[in-house]
Amino acid sequence: MAHNWSILPTPSPLECRAEIEWQRDSKEYGPGARLSVKHDGFAEYLDTFTQWTAAEEEATLPLSDYLDYQLEITGEMRRSLVEWLRDIKDAFNLSASTLALGVNICDRYLSRRSIPKRDYQLLGITSLFVASKYIELPRGTLTVANVMQLCCKQYCPWDLQEMERRLLDVIGFDLSWKSPGDVLDILTGQPGSDDTSPRHRHYGPVLLIPEPPISVPKDVVELAHSVIETSLAHSRFLGLRSATVAVSAMIAADKMLIIEGKAPSTCLTQLILQKLASLFPIEPRVLTVADHLLVCHHRAQGRNRGEPVTPPPDKH
Repeated sequence: MAHNWSILPTPSPLECRAEIEWQRDSKEYGPGARLSVKHDGFAEYLDTFTQWTAAEEEATLPLSDYLDYQLEITGEMRRSLVEWLRDIKDAFNLSASTLALGVNICDRYLSRRSIPKRDYQLLGITSLFVASKYIELPRGTLTVANVMQLCCKQYCPWDLQEMERRLLDVIGFDLSWKSPGDVLDILTGQPGSDDTSPRHRHYGPVLLIPEPPISVPKDVVELAHSVIETSLAHSRFLGLRSATVAVSAMIAADKMLIIEGKAPSTCLTQLILQKLASLFPIEPRVLTVADHLLVCHHRAQGRNRGEPVTPPPDKH
């Protein structure tokens, strides 16, 4: 069947020149460069994008109670594994999106398959390995040699290859999940601190909107990203939608700054919360989740300020 390519719009010489000049002036392609692009038209499709993201998220969420069906894996073991993966993320300068996707992949696999304790470390590092290949640029991904060294050569390359094959087969090769950090970037138009560093020029799922839906102070957004990363290790947040965790993290960060005296009053007005609820489906227990995030982050930082609601213990 012949295609009529003449109907495709042809850019004018001025448009071509402007694009060439932009590429020449932008030494690196990344979140900062993408923010320089104006009139990209994404705001026009924001509602459609958020609706599609919410619908697709159902297939990429783990079960909230999958640990109850694991014979050898406990909540404490999961926390230790995620903290180890977080150390690897920091050591290899991986992005926060890579860590979050790796944890999501691991949890989704365990929602459908049981695994012996001896293979749990292999599953975790393989999940991070797959996530790094999906999000990071080729020069920044974990390598097979890295994985073997991190596991003290307890596994061979064939073990990694086989676990990767099983993992992708079980999750249906679906890596489209948007992490809470990604949703936070979309809502505020402010990338996390690791995504703006020169080291992180990744393909990733982060979309930055020239005119974000809400306006939130930078210090709140940065602290919210830190809260989100802390939440990954806690099984009580399993199965929550990314938008719920993102909004809860902003509320928790806002409370922390008020408690510390760094903010005079809340920046999250009722109007902003209503706007957030209109974009993404947010669960009613968002305030309770925010209190739990506040406690978890305080414990992770070794501080005990204020008296928020005490969260239930992690599942064992």
